[in-house]
Amino acid sequence: MANGVLLTAWEGAYCNPGPMPSAPGSSAATAEAEDVARQVLDVFLSSTSEDMREYRNTVTEILSRLGQFTVRMESFGAKPNKPLDACREEVERCDALIVLVGHRYGWVPSKADGGDGKRSITWHEVQWALDSKRPAYAFMVDPAAPVGAPP
Repeated sequence: MANGVLLTAWEGAYCNPGPMPSAPGSSAATAEAEDVARQVLDVFLSSTSEDMREYRNTVTEILSRLGQFTVRMESFGAKPNKPLDACREEVERCDALIVLVGHRYGWVPSKADGGDGKRSITWHEVQWALDSKRPAYAFMVDPAAPVGAPP
């Protein structure tokens, strides 16, 4: 996964340059600045954890540089509900989802944990985003890359 690919996908999804802005310092530029509210998106980052740690850190850094907020399992903290329920709440609260697909399938929640015993939590996260009409962007690690290789 190259940073340029991620940036291109992100910018293409959310940036619409529109008309050229007015000259800085003009009254029109001041009015435009007051009318334009900065939008910070909450982006849920989905993937397996151990093998994708460096990729997850890279994506978080890029989103931060773009002025966006990353919601990721590393920042969940202790929650009173089951992991699957907590993930679902976070996914449905976010504006978009990025899923990083690597070599591993990940944790498969049992029926007792709220899953179906077949699909991984990552699969569920993507499905919840789609069910909630949130955009989901998938990025795949090169299948020839060693497991856990840095991005």
